[in-house]
Amino acid sequence: MKKFILICATGLLGIGLAGCSNSSNQSSDSSAKTESVASKNNVKLAKDLEKQFNKDGKVATTKVEPEVVDDQSKDNKPHEEIKVIITDKALIKTITADEDAIRNDTATDDQKMYIATLQEMISKEAKKLDNTKDTISLIYKMDDQNNYQIAGSSKTHDFVKLVEVGV
Repeated sequence: MKKFILICATGLLGIGLAGCSNSSNQSSDSSAKTESVASKNNVKLAKDLEKQFNKDGKVATTKVEPEVVDDQSKDNKPHEEIKVIITDKALIKTITADEDAIRNDTATDDQKMYIATLQEMISKEAKKLDNTKDTISLIYKMDDQNNYQIAGSSKTHDFVKLVEVGV
């Protein structure tokens, strides 16, 4: 009986210590994240984009990530990225069908025009970025770990191939 109580007490003490050490790590992680703040212009652009995409209902959210290192980073130096994230399931279904049709060369002009219009919105807003390193991306989440990028632009170029519409 004494062994049982001793084992339980030791286990509870270990769990308590582990909980304390995790919370201190989390607070230090969150303080590191708050050190880098997005530029005022990029926050304003993100809000403007969210208004544009949500004119007819809530279909997208935006966020600005201030310390991104990716394929668009020159010399592995971080830049800011504005992400427009499509959240509406019906819209994601439409975009997925349109993108599949475009990849398979079976897209109608309407499907091409829809994707091209979304890409043009991103490209146009990217021209308003303060510098050539920052980017804007239009994405939707495929699952918890993977996103699909529909459009992506910086101030000087589009890094997702734009859809061509034959007129």
